[in-house]
This record gives sequence, structure tokens and C-alpha cells, in this order.
Amino acid sequence: RLGVAEAQARAGQYDQAISTFKELSMRKDGPLPVDGILMQLGRTYLVAGKRADAQQTFNRLVEEFPESPYTSDARRELENLRKT
Repeated sequence: RLGVAEAQARAGQYDQAISTFKELSMRKDGPLPVDGILMQLGRTYLVAGKRADAQQTFNRLVEEFPESPYTSDARRELENLRKT
């Protein structure tokens, strides 16, 4: 499913990709790291022009996964959102 979401995003099918990423991010016991999925979801929101949703997603990543390797990237994205 992750590969499908990534392919959808690359093809410009942002709403479908967002839906798939959101579904994957709800699976706490799934085989995929939720923090990485949230990072991809946030970035997909950005390219789709959904800044408020991107901000919420990056905030969730920072709050729920403070030790994640993606946290610094999420903070940087949040900083960029505040500047523009």
C-alpha cells in the first residue's frame, strides 16, 4: 500500500495518495513506521496545496514521535510554513 501511495503522489493523484497515507498512518501495529508515513503524508499535503493539513500532520509527527529521525525535518517544514 505504501508503494501505491507513493506512485499516486508521483502521478499527481494527491487526494488518492493522501487517503492511502492517512489509512496507513492509523495502523499503529502495522509493519510500516508511522512517523515515516506521517512525513510523506505531510509532504503530499504540501504539494497538493493543503497547508493547514500539512501543518497538522507535521505537528502530530513532532508530538507523537519526538525521538523520530523525521522530527527535525518536520520541524523544518513547520518553520517554512510559518515563514510563508
